[in-house]
Amino acid sequence: FYLYRTPLITPAGQPTQADWNPETLIDLERWIQLRTEAERRIVEAGSALPNDTTFVLWDVDVFPDGDSTLAIVINDRSRAPNLSAIREMALGIENPGSVDVGPGRIWVDDLRLDQAADQVGSAIRGNVRVNLADVITLEGSYTNRDAFYRQLGTAPPYESSNDYSARVAAQLGRFLPQSMGLAIPFEFTHRRAASDPYFLSETDVFASGIDGLRTPESSLTRFNTGLYKQTRSNSSFARATIDGLRLGYSYRTSGSTTTQTQADGSGWNGLANWARPVADASFALLPGFLRSAIDGLPTFLSQSVFMKNLRDLRFRWTPRDLRMGVNLAQSRDERRRFVTSTWNASDSAVTPTINRQFVLTPTAGFQLQPFPSVVAGLGWSSSRDLVDPELRVQGDQAQSILESESSTFLGMPTGSDMTRSVRG
Repeated sequence: FYLYRTPLITPAGQPTQADWNPETLIDLERWIQLRTEAERRIVEAGSALPNDTTFVLWDVDVFPDGDSTLAIVINDRSRAPNLSAIREMALGIENPGSVDVGPGRIWVDDLRLDQAADQVGSAIRGNVRVNLADVITLEGSYTNRDAFYRQLGTAPPYESSNDYSARVAAQLGRFLPQSMGLAIPFEFTHRRAASDPYFLSETDVFASGIDGLRTPESSLTRFNTGLYKQTRSNSSFARATIDGLRLGYSYRTSGSTTTQTQADGSGWNGLANWARPVADASFALLPGFLRSAIDGLPTFLSQSVFMKNLRDLRFRWTPRDLRMGVNLAQSRDERRRFVTSTWNASDSAVTPTINRQFVLTPTAGFQLQPFPSVVAGLGWSSSRDLVDPELRVQGDQAQSILESESSTFLGMPTGSDMTRSVRG
């Protein structure tokens, strides 16, 4: 809690009207500065209070002109006093002497809050997009909001934000001869978001008073590209292989920081998919003599929708399309959690939590359409973990189990099966 104390004013002689109108001013700014200094000292001590410990800080410990009028008392850091969320106000009388005080009456009246915060907030937002002949596209956006910007009737967030993003997209295939018929899309994006608190979250502590405070920040950089044929090849072999092939690759790096965590990661993904429609090979379901018999029926029967569909019904014995592919993805993400909310030399000694992913995902499938109104298909996929068992689990027994479940294909390791699915 916050503490303020002041001596009672005792009239020297006969009380006058002025004695009934005393005014005591409490500078809340000094309280906030005292709270900020208390937070700084707690952070330097390890951001935690020992059990059954009460932290007390007087103004004489901080300000050269302190007179033991103001103090802050913290016995539970999670419930530290907060002037923006006052739950209780208590008034009392302290007799520091040893002489009893006679009967009397004290009035505390007309509590007022003066000089409330009325800072003007501002925000900026801008976007730009440039299209160069449908070959290259440039995009950018920027948003800035200060700590006091708010809508009418709402409280300020007391946290400034600064966000920007950039994107470059290009069709690199346009720079190749048109006869090649290749499409090579390319895209690069970068996003960054940062915030700078005016007060620490849910407190009345000035963030600027905490040296080396970690402020929220995040960034993401990604690029991806692909390659596929968009025109029909002249060679039948090329049509069966290259025309249905799509290649892709992407890479990303990311990072984020909060007051007590830091995360960094990177990863890439490569894929190759092949799909091809199969030529229709079908035969009439009814033999010729039955079709002729239908034609010999009266016109109102032979020309009915049902009879015409029955006469022309064909059975397709080839699949409508075939598809197969493989996806290979690898990533490594590290996350560190710190005891304090400030940067210090011991941060480098924090052991990160590492999440490794190295997954091979083969897929295959086909679709059948034996009759125009009947469509059926089958799809298969499997996800295989390629991470070294020594990095995935601890303990010789667990590593041996993973190694025994791992397999190879054409001499190349294909890892252990994580999931397998068959869909109709």
